[in-house]
Amino acid sequence: MLHKRDNKKAQEKPAVALIFPDFYAGITQSFVNSARYLARQGYLVDVFTIQDDRLLLKSFDDENIKIYFIETPIVEKLLKIFPKVTYFFNPIVKGFEDAIHFWIPPNSYSFIIGFDPEGLIRAGILSQVWRVPYIYHSLEIYEHSSVAPKKEQFRKQLEDWFSRRALFCFSQDEKRCQVLAEENGLKLEKTLVVYNSCLGKELLSKKDDFLQKKFNIGNDKYIVLAVGSLIPEHCIDQIVLSVDEWPDNFVLVLHGWFGEQKSERFIRHEIELRKEKVFVSTDLLDGDQKYKVFQSADVGLVFFQAVKEHFTKNFIYAAGSSGKLFDFMRTGVPIIASDIPGMREIVENKKCGMVVKSPKDIGGVLPKIMEDYELLSKNSLESYSSYEFGQCYSQVLERIQGEIA
Repeated sequence: MLHKRDNKKAQEKPAVALIFPDFYAGITQSFVNSARYLARQGYLVDVFTIQDDRLLLKSFDDENIKIYFIETPIVEKLLKIFPKVTYFFNPIVKGFEDAIHFWIPPNSYSFIIGFDPEGLIRAGILSQVWRVPYIYHSLEIYEHSSVAPKKEQFRKQLEDWFSRRALFCFSQDEKRCQVLAEENGLKLEKTLVVYNSCLGKELLSKKDDFLQKKFNIGNDKYIVLAVGSLIPEHCIDQIVLSVDEWPDNFVLVLHGWFGEQKSERFIRHEIELRKEKVFVSTDLLDGDQKYKVFQSADVGLVFFQAVKEHFTKNFIYAAGSSGKLFDFMRTGVPIIASDIPGMREIVENKKCGMVVKSPKDIGGVLPKIMEDYELLSKNSLESYSSYEFGQCYSQVLERIQGEIA
């Protein structure tokens, strides 16, 4: 565990527990921002996650935030003795082991928030031990599917059961809330919107030359940026191929991390064939350093497509879940996005970019983006405040406090 607190001060403040047993907790924007926002509102925030030395949780450098690295040695032993049964019931067994380790909670909590199904299940179990209400923060949409592996089907049933008993369920926009309610059998009024947006009202319109210097890109070129997960679900393979039809004064920069090795090999091969027009960086930047990447881009890409048969709605209804969408807004970078439900309302209705049917259409709209650049950039900056994490979460927190008062 990290960060020591003054016990006398701790007793004077309300406390909340955030549970997200995932290796990527430290770079998951909704999770990090939830902890930061609640801490700024005077809560003592206890973060329960799993340690991963590759992604140190520097994001939680706040005296009101304390980190508990949860371990499950009993489950690990059971996996060796009863591998199939323990693997199948993994989330439940881990939840019970949490209850053993934290039978006496570190604080007297006002509420618990569990992130994604495993965090939800473990929060639900701990809520019974601690006698505290819990909330489900859904980061991904999971569907009922007869073709999914049995373990995933069982996890989905557990998600349904625990989410129905949660105080509230969060998702990233109105359409995702509707889908979550339909999939999990929830009352729609039980769902609340928490955009996967940035925390902080400051606009970052000043341009940077980080990418230009990194890749020695001349001032005569416009940089089109695809950032985040460099995977087929974000159409990265199609985007790379599309540069063949782009005007000569545009280059593509990919900045983020690859997924499966097979898709990475294919994408890197295609990049090599276009190395004069496509550049790739997998460097992880700390905190606000990430905005150097956005501020050195001229156009931002936000694309989604469904790849897995039983995981389609997560990408079909991905508009409000796209953190980079709001990062582009905050930095005044015009956007080209895929035509999925909710995207036109955010991008075109706000007049901060264009929506296209396919990555093949990017080259055709790039000149139009540059023609209206100043207006699109201005609108992007003005639109950001509507989605800023703090103003959104303040409404959610008010609902929670009203319910538990």
